[in-house]
Amino acid sequence: MKVKVLSLCVTVLTAWGCEMGSRAGKSPLAEVPFDVTVLSMGGGPVAGAIIEGGIDWEAFWVQTDDDGRARLPHYARAQQACIFRNDYFPLRVEGLAEEIYWLYRTPKSLRLIGDIEGWAIRFGADTLTTLEYQGDCHLYSYSDLGVAEIASAKLVSTVKETQLHGDKLWLTTHEDGVYVYSLEDPFSPRELFHLDISGYLGPFALKGDLIVVVGREEWDPLRVYSYSEDGRVELVAQFGSDYYVTKMAFLGTHLVVLGPQSLPTVYDLSEPAQPKLVYTSPEPDYWQGTLFGHFLLLTPREANDGKTIKYKLIDLADPSHPSAPGFSEADSSLIEIIDGSTAIGRYYSLYQAVSVLQGNIAGGFRTIAIITDDTVGYNEYHESEGNRSPYFIIGERLWKLEN
Repeated sequence: MKVKVLSLCVTVLTAWGCEMGSRAGKSPLAEVPFDVTVLSMGGGPVAGAIIEGGIDWEAFWVQTDDDGRARLPHYARAQQACIFRNDYFPLRVEGLAEEIYWLYRTPKSLRLIGDIEGWAIRFGADTLTTLEYQGDCHLYSYSDLGVAEIASAKLVSTVKETQLHGDKLWLTTHEDGVYVYSLEDPFSPRELFHLDISGYLGPFALKGDLIVVVGREEWDPLRVYSYSEDGRVELVAQFGSDYYVTKMAFLGTHLVVLGPQSLPTVYDLSEPAQPKLVYTSPEPDYWQGTLFGHFLLLTPREANDGKTIKYKLIDLADPSHPSAPGFSEADSSLIEIIDGSTAIGRYYSLYQAVSVLQGNIAGGFRTIAIITDDTVGYNEYHESEGNRSPYFIIGERLWKLEN
């Protein structure tokens, strides 16, 4: 099911940008529409740029013509606004006026390959398997020339969280436990077994014959089950949590639990029936964490200088005794670190913009390409829609990163 959001900037006031100002005072020009021009720093016009701002009855959304010009309503004068377009860094304007505005082009661009449905659960060299919230599974073939659906199947009624381990697709559901499917034949997914685990399930973690699950409510405890592939399941332990859990992952025999009040909490599950709390840290100045290998990057509640985000770096190489070796910076709120040199994020001054970044944890990440239109196309619980560089899924569309 496609989810298209025409605009977030009009209705959402983000922490870093696009805050809309109040209406300007009356003047001789107060009721007169006015023109603005948007140019590239190279000097050419930027056609199709969006100029957006205001709130409620004074909201405005205007697109530039082939000459980079746009006529704005009189009430947009002196308002705060965002000017943005794919492949350009968004510009935040404190007070619109009849003048020229300049946009910087991103170092690289994202070229549209075609539409897809759902988020990627397996991204091959020339085929792509996706899954939708309603449980519809799609198989696509793709190349630089386009994308085409070649098979589809119905798996379950609702999907919450997914993990792919080899050819086995694990997924949690709404009040229907955990399902495991084989994708050995990508044209025909086959149910292997079902674990009848109660609750409105969300994040989960796997280790050998153990599965740890948690519900979606703040008071839901963590539950450890042992399972077998004939569907038998047995509760081993129940512990924690009095906070909302957003992510869980095993590092060896240690379970790392993340949430707004847990950045992180670590349990030793070397004896699954007796989980042992070995570390916890609320980190009140941070609100989420991005896990990459044994590193955890904590996102601050506010951008440090209005242009970059300074992440606190936590090293979980020894999960019982995490260390904080320093900080890492990025010009976006990181969604996922893909490998040692590529990441996906949301740009600091326009949260609806999805950015592709390059860099590394030690030196920081910088945006190299941006998509600003129709970027919200994935289920709310899935942070990344999928990628296999140079291909990225953004807004249920497949893009290729190009110079």
